[in-house]
Amino acid sequence: MERFPPVTPSILTPEQKPLYELMDNVTKATYGTTIKLKSSDGALLGPFNPMLYTPTLITPWLQLQANIGALAVARDREIAILACLSQSPAPYGVYAHTIIAKKAGFTEDQVEAMLVARTPRGLGRREAMVWEFSLELTQMKGPMEKDTYKRAEKVLERDGIAALIHTVGAFMYTSVLLNAADVCAPE
Repeated sequence: MERFPPVTPSILTPEQKPLYELMDNVTKATYGTTIKLKSSDGALLGPFNPMLYTPTLITPWLQLQANIGALAVARDREIAILACLSQSPAPYGVYAHTIIAKKAGFTEDQVEAMLVARTPRGLGRREAMVWEFSLELTQMKGPMEKDTYKRAEKVLERDGIAALIHTVGAFMYTSVLLNAADVCAPE
């Protein structure tokens, strides 16, 4: 039995219906046809279906994701997300962000390296620091090492560091949701 059975349009509650439409519209506007967002019966894929089981969280979660997404450029954001997926590999997240990262200009080899927590070849100084800092964030068991923070601050400055902290935190939340709900990659 599925942990969070698909919520198809025909079984949406009155509370879920406008939120389903909101997520459908937001995901279409954000991803277009880049990744598969719906099943053939109309159920939302990825983290969006399990979110329908907590409808009061959907609007603030979408707003938080949008606000955090605007903090970093696409390549930095994807580096941070792939660092998360190297530590918490959620199948749908790996599927979607492999495609999105390639669209942002990363090669297959770079994406594969990041997904197994290896530093990819061909990154510039800034992106290499984004990778190092993001990967350390995903592995921390306490305060970040002072040396890592100081090196990152020289390259990324405080605003860049803050953007990465929020990006990694938000995607680790999403990865936990995907893995706990056992969300698979689409076929």
